[in-house]
Amino acid sequence: TMGEIPKFKPRELSLTALGLAKIGKNVDDPKMYGTPLHPQGTPQQILHAIIIGEHSKKQDAVFQSIGLASRQIIAEFRARELSTLTYANAMIDYLPIFDDESTLFDHIAERSIPIIDKFQ
Repeated sequence: TMGEIPKFKPRELSLTALGLAKIGKNVDDPKMYGTPLHPQGTPQQILHAIIIGEHSKKQDAVFQSIGLASRQIIAEFRARELSTLTYANAMIDYLPIFDDESTLFDHIAERSIPIIDKFQ
């Protein structure tokens, strides 16, 4: 649930973001939904409505929550986890912005500089 996200560790946060972004990317073809292949009410159509369609504001809330939780423990992230988190947010074209007007990418960049040699 959304309330559990702040308890996630860096790997869990980055992989959850990536998994959700991939689902969002794969259900992004509106021509596929409401057709005989994926009629209304199927799991595919429901995921499409939640992640991409009419209820997609929830997507922003999920990625904002992942961003907030990541920011709190950004110092614990390794290079791979930072890369995965960055890729996931870029994949869905979402940038978490915080109350102080900083962004998740600002914090990822700050964390990446000291460990730049760990990136492959």
